[in-house]
Amino acid sequence: MTTRSSSLECHADFDDRASLDAALAGAGLDVDIAGLRRAHPEVGWHSFTDWAAGQDWPALLRPVPAGPARR
Repeated sequence: MTTRSSSLECHADFDDRASLDAALAGAGLDVDIAGLRRAHPEVGWHSFTDWAAGQDWPALLRPVPAGPARR
């Protein structure tokens, strides 16, 4: 859990979120995937579907056992 030392830090977070929300509500996020793949062929690109198929979903979705409180 992240704690804030001042109300100014909290307001800065809200301002950042408002900026993000405004950007996504307007033009949104536009990414040239084909261009990225051409520009950076050294990256091991894969589709979201391929990535998702490679995940151990039962383990990832298993509830985390309750333990001592963390600080």
